[in-house]
Amino acid sequence: MKVIIAVLSAVLLHCTQAMAAAQTGFFIDAPITGIQYVTSSGIEGQTDQGAYQFSDGDVVDFYLGEGPSAFHLASVSAEKWVSPNSMTVTHTRTINMTRLLLAMSDFNKSDNILTVNQAKISQPAVQDFLGELNLIELDTLAQRYDIEIPSVGEAAAHLQSSYQYIKQSLSSDEIVYAPRDTELRDILIKTRNYQGHLCFYNVDEIDNPSYVGPVGSTTYKITNKGIFEYPDNGDRYGSNDGVIASCDVDLRAKRTEEEFHEVSSFEGWSGLFACALKGCTRTNLSGYVVEEYDSGNSYKYRANAMTFNPSTQIVLNKKQGLGQHEKVDGPNNAEFIWFTFASRDVTPLSFEGQWQEKQINKEGVSYRCLDIKQGQVWATPFSDSHCRARNSAGFKNASVEFGDMWWLQSSAKDLYFYHLNIPVAWKDSNQTQHYTTWEYLPVSDSLNNGILYRYQQILDEKDQSLRTSQVSELTKL
Repeated sequence: MKVIIAVLSAVLLHCTQAMAAAQTGFFIDAPITGIQYVTSSGIEGQTDQGAYQFSDGDVVDFYLGEGPSAFHLASVSAEKWVSPNSMTVTHTRTINMTRLLLAMSDFNKSDNILTVNQAKISQPAVQDFLGELNLIELDTLAQRYDIEIPSVGEAAAHLQSSYQYIKQSLSSDEIVYAPRDTELRDILIKTRNYQGHLCFYNVDEIDNPSYVGPVGSTTYKITNKGIFEYPDNGDRYGSNDGVIASCDVDLRAKRTEEEFHEVSSFEGWSGLFACALKGCTRTNLSGYVVEEYDSGNSYKYRANAMTFNPSTQIVLNKKQGLGQHEKVDGPNNAEFIWFTFASRDVTPLSFEGQWQEKQINKEGVSYRCLDIKQGQVWATPFSDSHCRARNSAGFKNASVEFGDMWWLQSSAKDLYFYHLNIPVAWKDSNQTQHYTTWEYLPVSDSLNNGILYRYQQILDEKDQSLRTSQVSELTKL
């Protein structure tokens, strides 16, 4: 009897500890009910006015819909609140996730609550749409399946109001970021220039020491007395003499010496400088603003999105023109992404090992195992079964399919998480031109955990637009 009591006590204690460890977070695109979720600790359910349960250190996957046809929205570190802006690297996917959720939900404006319309999602056409969907191609697929999607402008305004809700209802006074006297690094990736032309890293130039493509970098430190700037490539794009294209960083302007800029008073300074000296809450470092103003030189109509991940300690800023406007010349769709992090916290990624590739297209979803080693990619045939770690049997060399993994080349330098967010132009063995958009959002402080999205695309040079021909999700086993 004593043994039984002891066992029951242990079980009850374990359950109590598990219950005590559970925390409540919120998925906010307006508080939304009906989003399915699964955490890495095994908690699962659906959001109730945004609320979901998680344990400390969890990674959480969110889904729209149920069963095998459910659309995977994102895999992110579980936090007190998450939003489409904090779940994605690119502005396009942020906006399109919001548009999708609005299209598939009923919105009660008076209560500011979204409820997933399960009856709509269960319709055969919508099931097929979700099964084939990738967020970059939202408009194309919605048109094919005759599904009405809110405009970019509507989604931008909705995101803006969502952040107002977060500030009013979920804000905390906890200081989560105070990088004073810390060496910081900014990585700026230009994905489209002011002329509307798409920007790519040209793999043909990998051995050119004067080429870094569309990737700018600055290193600095904020102190009480001023700002130190350290040698780095800089972020000057293009050159007046036409030698450097407007998408590429001009290394002739890079900083070669350390320099100190004394600041007598930081009074009135904002942004990262204020965070460094006074500390910032998460809401100080997060927001979505539609900017519309005359700067004196030109009229601005663009989205300015910022987010901070407490787990990875990475600040992500993304800006994009919001399309044509009567006061703006040209297509108004320039875009860049900007990472800020402490230099000491970011180390090279280990890319070698076994991965699962999940391939998504109009025929459905299929899987295969990849084994990446010594600069080569080995793969099993595609099947409808999830990949599991395995021995080398059944793998064949598939390296020719992965010329966009430029970091596997012997001349490539160390691989960092931001490299996995650079659009790539590459050629196969027949010298046929290809384009790939990569996206990777780390979900843990090691930065090695997250889904790597691979969008193989076709470039329309006249319209400067990309059509996605193949989508893959790569997950390390």
